[in-house]
Amino acid sequence: MKAVTGTLPTSGSWAFELKWDGMRVVAAVGDPSRPLRLDTTGGLDAAARFPELAALPAALAPHRVVLDGEVVTFRDGRPSFGQLQHRMRLARPAEITRVAATIPVVYVVFDLLWVDGDDLVPAPPPRSRSSPSGSG
Repeated sequence: MKAVTGTLPTSGSWAFELKWDGMRVVAAVGDPSRPLRLDTTGGLDAAARFPELAALPAALAPHRVVLDGEVVTFRDGRPSFGQLQHRMRLARPAEITRVAATIPVVYVVFDLLWVDGDDLVPAPPPRSRSSPSGSG
């Protein structure tokens, strides 16, 4: 699902999410033959472009997962798509390493889509302990 521009609701039962202003990536983590794959919306594997994310398989081991999120850079504590653009088009490993030292990325995860063979996409959301009205 992609965000769209709209008017924010004003009732107390709504929440909103920060626009991360990054690059949407689906991460496949933990396959022994390919421990990390970062698929862009254009179908490219971007794992080599973001070496900072190479630690994801170790961080999530022993699980195999598919995550949905965005690769983001920050400037002055705020997401910066302008800075991310300096990283997105790099291809040479030495240049990627050099620029990563000054413009690091993080992976902001939105959703867990699949874990250890279980497709979670059709699963209903977990029930909250109480409803917004306080009756549940």
